[in-house]
Amino acid sequence: MTADSEAALLVNEVRGCMANTIAGENKPVPAYAIRERILYWAVEQQSPRWLPGKFASYSDLIKACDQASRTSLADPKRFGADESKWLWGRITTSRFPHPLAAAPLIGGQFVTPRVPLNGSGQTPNVASSVSMRLIASPGNWDATRHVIPLGESGDPKSEHFKDQFELWRTGTPAIFPFSQAAVDKAAISSTVFAPK
Repeated sequence: MTADSEAALLVNEVRGCMANTIAGENKPVPAYAIRERILYWAVEQQSPRWLPGKFASYSDLIKACDQASRTSLADPKRFGADESKWLWGRITTSRFPHPLAAAPLIGGQFVTPRVPLNGSGQTPNVASSVSMRLIASPGNWDATRHVIPLGESGDPKSEHFKDQFELWRTGTPAIFPFSQAAVDKAAISSTVFAPK
């Protein structure tokens, strides 16, 4: 499900169409349950239980949904007829809206990056649904990796407001030092709080 994939967008549409069609004949089972829990198994097993009555086979269902999806995607209000513009990254983008981004005069400083992303809700990289990535290595804690979507500061004037975004977007978390020696080595500055 890479951002530059045309196939990912089409497959996602076909999959949704199939789930909706099956759910339409199996009310009140919701389409998301069909899509996430039943669809793959039903097609793989050629299950007559889930095949909608107007189709002779799952191949017919897939072909009908492929055609319906292509027609829908080609709609000028969606992606248009040029299939080279049917890209997964046009619907899967980073979404971290700041509540103050819409404020007149001052809102621009709170705008967060909106760029195409790899991944989906059905892949290990779930795109904008990932709030944090943490990879820990017990026994070698200094090899721990960590990243959050934007940065650790909520202040847009801070250098740490969006400084982790590229690491998060590319899936390359930074080293997260653990031991005192590793923390001392990685420290850029330190602040000491002491009683009077």
